[in-house]
Amino acid sequence: MSASEYWEDEVSSLFRKNRLSLFAGSADTNEKIYLLWFDSKIEPEIWVYDSNGEARYANLADALLAYERYWKLSNK
Repeated sequence: MSASEYWEDEVSSLFRKNRLSLFAGSADTNEKIYLLWFDSKIEPEIWVYDSNGEARYANLADALLAYERYWKLSNK
């Protein structure tokens, strides 16, 4: 079953395959992290599908900052 069947507008159904890299994925769930490459940008966008839902980040630094905030809040 494809990921697009679990996530509406899943990135792999929206963009050509040569624009995408699967950065991480779970064999047990439908959680995935994609890198989406555009010609006009040096860094890829990060598209995350996980138990929290869907998130998009302009770059890796933004994605890491978001997860850092999450872990700080959940460990209080």
